[in-house]
Amino acid sequence: MIAAAAVAIVLGFEVAIGATTSEEKTKLKQLTRRLSLFSMCSNLLGQELESRRRCCRKSWMNGSME
Repeated sequence: MIAAAAVAIVLGFEVAIGATTSEEKTKLKQLTRRLSLFSMCSNLLGQELESRRRCCRKSWMNGSME
């Protein structure tokens, strides 16, 4: 969520300042891509951890934990 907010801030900043040079635009686009990738990986990791937590809890509740 933090990364998603950061992406929104970067995009808003790009629009607000109207990045003038192509170098500035390129840097902002690269940063936005990196933040988006980080956000996507963070979400996937969170989903994986939640899935494992549920599986372990279910196994524990069923008494099948070793």
